[in-house]
Amino acid sequence: MKISRRSFISQSAALSSTLPFWKSRPLWAQPNTAKRIIFFYFPDGVVGTSESGTQSLWHAEGNETSFSLGTQLAPLIPYQDQCLFLNGISLAVGGSAGGHPDGAMRLFTGSKDANHESIDQYLARTVGAASPWRHLYLGVQSNQGPATIGKHLSYPSATNAVPPQDDPRVAFCDLFAQSYDGVAECEDMRITQKKSIDSAMVELEELRSQLGVLESQKLERHLEALNELQYRNDTLTSTIQQAQCTDKELDVGSLGSNLYDPAVYPDTLKAQIDLMVLGMECDLTRVGVIQNSHHTSALAMNRFLGTPMYNPSNDIPSHEASHYGANHDDNNPFYAAFLQQRIWWVEQFAYLLQELQSRPEGNGSMLDNSIVVLCSEVSDGNTHSFDNMPFVIAGNGGGMLRSGKLLEYNKKPHADLWITLAQAMGENLSQFGEDGSGTLEGILS
Repeated sequence: MKISRRSFISQSAALSSTLPFWKSRPLWAQPNTAKRIIFFYFPDGVVGTSESGTQSLWHAEGNETSFSLGTQLAPLIPYQDQCLFLNGISLAVGGSAGGHPDGAMRLFTGSKDANHESIDQYLARTVGAASPWRHLYLGVQSNQGPATIGKHLSYPSATNAVPPQDDPRVAFCDLFAQSYDGVAECEDMRITQKKSIDSAMVELEELRSQLGVLESQKLERHLEALNELQYRNDTLTSTIQQAQCTDKELDVGSLGSNLYDPAVYPDTLKAQIDLMVLGMECDLTRVGVIQNSHHTSALAMNRFLGTPMYNPSNDIPSHEASHYGANHDDNNPFYAAFLQQRIWWVEQFAYLLQELQSRPEGNGSMLDNSIVVLCSEVSDGNTHSFDNMPFVIAGNGGGMLRSGKLLEYNKKPHADLWITLAQAMGENLSQFGEDGSGTLEGILS
């Protein structure tokens, strides 16, 4: 393997995004701060304000303490007192709409063209730096399909995205150094990884003499990162044995060799949610992302086995359904499919909350100590609006969040939301992205 100057930055950024940097910071958890954060992304927006001006069917209505949830958010009614519903957040200040790729690149970076580190990666290298896995990035059918620009959401550095792991079996093996079912061998994977690390370090050392001062500094940082990965690879077994958590096992349902078959999507997503919760219960990671498909998704959700959407004779993929027309028309099959799909995504988010709530932690549950973010890359899927974005924040954040509220904002930048949540995790962040300059009022206790 030969590493060119051109590929160096993108390859090394992708590699370092997986690293824990155990020795770089002390344990970060502080009293009265959130212990963990999970971002749950779904593609192609929601049934928001229509092209003809019909009122959004996503956003909650009422006042701060007395409000109702519409059809799309109805699965969250059991968790209404543990959520913050945000109206009036904008993805791009000064611009009311854009395309799906633009929205995806802005979503976690707070910057046009992803010209900034993403918030998940920022938190991973700060509050999550002491964890065995500083960042857990799980996907579901996110690495195939038509999207090219902005396909992945997580950016360790400006413009350099990394892909999630779409296979929960491989992710389980990576995380726990054992097979999800007790049959397959994980040790072989770790040996292969060690060989890859050794080879990469040799190539990077050879590249050192070819680089200028700035690139040499970047190379040094990534060589240190490789050393950390090597350390983790060598000590992973003892780390896992010391983890205090429930049985380390994973049900992957009908998933076989058909990882990208829409029929197995529900089982795959359930497995990734279960794995994310288990990894955090075992205190192996505190920053996680679950990416469902990707923007402009060709996902045929009508082929999801065991769901009300199942109708294999009539494919209406997610992105196609999102362009349902100018009106909210129940007789329009595209509109009906899009609405049904959005409800299903919220149901899966509710399952994530259920799993966190079911696990005791301290004087409450894991959900009490968590921040869980529901998000998409645009507001209304048809208009591509960047205004009134569909953000929901769940969990009590260790007492840092004023849960159970409906909060109204007048086109406040979503980067301010990331600043606010970073502060809830104990990180003194005051600026982020292009226009993040402070916290949003009403969220923090």
